[in-house]
Amino acid sequence: LEGFASRHSSDPGSYDLLAQAYAAAGSLDQAKSAFQTALRLSADDPAFQADIRKDFADIYSRLGRQKKQAGNTSGALSAFEQAIDLRDDDVRRGDLSDLQFERAQALFKIGGYAQSLKALNEAYVNLPIGEDAARKDRLLPAYDRIIVKLTDLGDLKNLVTARAGAFNQDPADDVRKRDLAEAQNTYGLDLRSKNKYREAYRQFLAATRLYPGDTNYTAPEAHVFETGT
Repeated sequence: LEGFASRHSSDPGSYDLLAQAYAAAGSLDQAKSAFQTALRLSADDPAFQADIRKDFADIYSRLGRQKKQAGNTSGALSAFEQAIDLRDDDVRRGDLSDLQFERAQALFKIGGYAQSLKALNEAYVNLPIGEDAARKDRLLPAYDRIIVKLTDLGDLKNLVTARAGAFNQDPADDVRKRDLAEAQNTYGLDLRSKNKYREAYRQFLAATRLYPGDTNYTAPEAHVFETGT
């Protein structure tokens, strides 16, 4: 294939094949170089470029699954992120979402609640766009578990993020909406007590956007302006 690509140096397809061969042999740096050549040579053919990107994404997806199976979570995460950078589709999103959800669960078990929340948010952000009830249904209970721990710890900042994540899963639930507004207001009051007025204002403003007519949230906001900051 190296000889074939050399003899057909203007044909992007030859470099696409060569790149896949390099990848199959475990030479990812050479594969990347060949794929980039294929992309450069096919600049006037967007449809073919899309196929090339899919081929390269498939390689990173396979690599990520192999590393995940071998227990190399960081390696799998890197591979899946490179795959989705090349082709953002439901296959790639599903791989990344599943891995981040598993990371969230593992971090939760060892008490890394803030890190678990971050991974859970990534699992949510990377959900496949198509209908996927099973993946969506597991997120809310996971957010609720983190909320309990963050509440116990008094971690007001991350509690706002966790409440927002739970609310995003079920925006029609007024209880979750109110919980989020209360968390924002409480965090805002804490920030105000530390003279962090700009950050406090952002929390009060977020709460009033959820409940525009609620004076429980607009009163603290007015006090921020009274300080002259």
